[in-house]
Amino acid sequence: MSDANQKTGPDVPANHDDREAGTPKAAPSPGDIELIRWALSLTLEERLAVLQDFVDTFWTPQHG
Repeated sequence: MSDANQKTGPDVPANHDDREAGTPKAAPSPGDIELIRWALSLTLEERLAVLQDFVDTFWTPQHG
């Protein structure tokens, strides 16, 4: 990509080398990794069912 085509503005640095590296503040816990692996092991239908269950549990008229 040439310099002329790079997007710049108040929130986008002209030289992308001056951005801070995206380092995590803390390492993910083993429970987080396990949850991610579990979620990735689900089929699309299973993922949608889990998300729907979450919505049904937390999206109640008192919260809505």
